[in-house]
Amino acid sequence: MKNTYRLLVLSFLVLFLTACGSSETDQEITEILELSAVNEFSAFQETQDVNITANMYWFINVDADWILVSPKFVTNNATTKITVATNPLFENEQDQL
Repeated sequence: MKNTYRLLVLSFLVLFLTACGSSETDQEITEILELSAVNEFSAFQETQDVNITANMYWFINVDADWILVSPKFVTNNATTKITVATNPLFENEQDQL
């Protein structure tokens, strides 16, 4: 019975000591990722700058061969250039006259 009592007190002591956390407070880090406005692209080759405000690593994944982005991999703030190729299916109104 004496050993059971000691084991119980020891278990309680271990649980009490492991439940005590550090005195440091955990600060929540807010991730920021904001883009400037992107205008509609014309049917002809065009490049636009996009300003990106961030406090983290980010990347742009483009799955189209007619869109080029530079740079694609950045940490924090950057200006990214988006270039689109001319749309070969676009029929110019002047060509039809």
